[in-house]
Amino acid sequence: MAAAGEKQKAVVELYENSTGAFEEIFGEHLHDGYYEPGTTATVANHQAAVVRIIDEALRFADVSADDPAKKPRNVLDVGCGIGSTCLYIARKFDVPCKGINISPGQVKRAQASAAARGLESKVSFDVGDALDMPYPDGTFDLVFSIQCIEHLQDKEKFIREMVRVAAPGAAVIILSYAHRILSPDESLNPQENKVLQKICESYVMPSLCSSDDFIRWLTLLPVEDIKRVDWTQNTAPFYELFFKEVYSWRGFTSFLMKGGWSAIKFVLGVKRMAKAVDDGLIKYVTVSCRKQK
Repeated sequence: MAAAGEKQKAVVELYENSTGAFEEIFGEHLHDGYYEPGTTATVANHQAAVVRIIDEALRFADVSADDPAKKPRNVLDVGCGIGSTCLYIARKFDVPCKGINISPGQVKRAQASAAARGLESKVSFDVGDALDMPYPDGTFDLVFSIQCIEHLQDKEKFIREMVRVAAPGAAVIILSYAHRILSPDESLNPQENKVLQKICESYVMPSLCSSDDFIRWLTLLPVEDIKRVDWTQNTAPFYELFFKEVYSWRGFTSFLMKGGWSAIKFVLGVKRMAKAVDDGLIKYVTVSCRKQK
């Protein structure tokens, strides 16, 4: 338990140290964006891309604001960052949205954003552990998570928790980095394992799994309509933008001054991540399902 606590502390430190610099350069959404393959990412079009990936994930999971039968009544964002996805979904569907995050600093920032937009009665945020969420079974009509599961050692338990708090018929959506799919008799080679270890150290991730693992864990749970999609080529254009902005004097200084060494380790890790994506080792995947009624 002590080791788990130290890992959680390191995740909190990473995000509380890097969020300010990242937001200053790229805007309030801290996750990857969805671009058409081959598109040149710019600071001007990045916020549209990060909103689009939310919309694409909702569309992929057959969640719709136009069809009452497909519209959620309440939403949970697990690993909610500074609350931007919650705020967007709450406005899009005009429904209550709750976020949970292990970082007190990010939750405080999320609460301030909700208040600034007059949404504090509709959107709320809790500091909590994604592996032991303080919500009753079957609470939410949509359970959503973007780039959170990577930071957890027990990814199977995370998925069980996502499904547990989902109401019957609710969509469960996970966006995540994953390593390449392996054939039944195949393992990652030593060089691949070495690359993944360095990336995980930079991003404070205990490990990465493949999307096959997500599917296998979901098949053990009371869910249906399990599906996945690979959006690696759609998220890849962001890397060139990241390097252009962060490796400038302004960007590097901002990360160094606001985030210190943990933020700089994150910046260096993105370089490794981009190469691993180019080499086909790392994928960006979305997995969705519905809880059985």
